[in-house]
Amino acid sequence: MKGKLSLLLALMLVLVVVLVCGKRAPTLTDEELYDADLMAWCDKIYHQNVVCPLQGKVEIPAEIMAQDEAEHLDWCNSIDNRNAGCPGYDATLVK
Repeated sequence: MKGKLSLLLALMLVLVVVLVCGKRAPTLTDEELYDADLMAWCDKIYHQNVVCPLQGKVEIPAEIMAQDEAEHLDWCNSIDNRNAGCPGYDATLVK
């Protein structure tokens, strides 16, 4: 009798675990996954950051791309092209 009771309890425990763990997580929308401040920032930067849900899927206007490129070149010039992302970078000159 004791063995049957232990087996029954073990089977009930397995059933409970299967039922509890087998539930699917609800599918969340972008609005639920990302707060309003993050979404506003992502929209402002045309989702160019990896934390943005539409990163790589938003068309960036040509004038924004040109402005970003100009700012990047100005930054490169200000650091004497000492970053590998700069067009005038030469690893042999960086000390």
